[in-house]
Amino acid sequence: MSARATQPSEPIVRLSRVVKHFREGAGLRAVLDGVDLELERGEFAVVLGRSGSGKSTLLNLISGIDLADSGSVQVLGLELGSAGEERRTLLRRAHMGFIFQFFNLIPTLSVGENLMFPLELNGRGGAAGERRASELLERVGLADRWGAFPDRLSGGEQQRVAVARALVHDPELVLADEPTGNLDDESAASVIALLSQLLRPERKTLILVTHNPAFAELADRKLRLAHGAIEAQVIAR
Repeated sequence: MSARATQPSEPIVRLSRVVKHFREGAGLRAVLDGVDLELERGEFAVVLGRSGSGKSTLLNLISGIDLADSGSVQVLGLELGSAGEERRTLLRRAHMGFIFQFFNLIPTLSVGENLMFPLELNGRGGAAGERRASELLERVGLADRWGAFPDRLSGGEQQRVAVARALVHDPELVLADEPTGNLDDESAASVIALLSQLLRPERKTLILVTHNPAFAELADRKLRLAHGAIEAQVIAR
């Protein structure tokens, strides 16, 4: 079972009047309160906002890891609120890539094995999968690290592997949650530039959550979350 792909004319992500509450003491707090958003195929969107403003919650709703309390979340033409857990899982596995602040590489697997893991989950392992993983590892500048284990890599190298792993199964949508939070400034800038270079030619959609407003200069769309709403949208020209 897999979700259908979007047609070129429809948004890859569409949120309509999305509300998400979390319990806080005896009451509820609206982390997202009536959010509307549409992203087209190939867009690079940066989501800015203070800690607790709802940035990670927004990614969790778009990925289907969490569900909205009300409103509509559509991704790749699938209404996530009415889709079952299995269908949301398959959507993530086949059509989404994830990059996290803490890399989340499997420590007991080599670099190559980490890259092969999402391919094997999608039934795309074997020799063709190894070629794809090797080519991508070369593109992120780590062709000689196939057999190394994550604890032998620098932070910047681990995040480059994480980028390659997120892209190896050719997802249509990539979600990055503070992917440079544990990197020095130079490594952080290098990782963001790498993401842009890898995704733009293939018209992949990237949603990047960050505290760093400088990264928004590379984006097509800058979103700022505050008080449960998207306070500003600036489309770069």
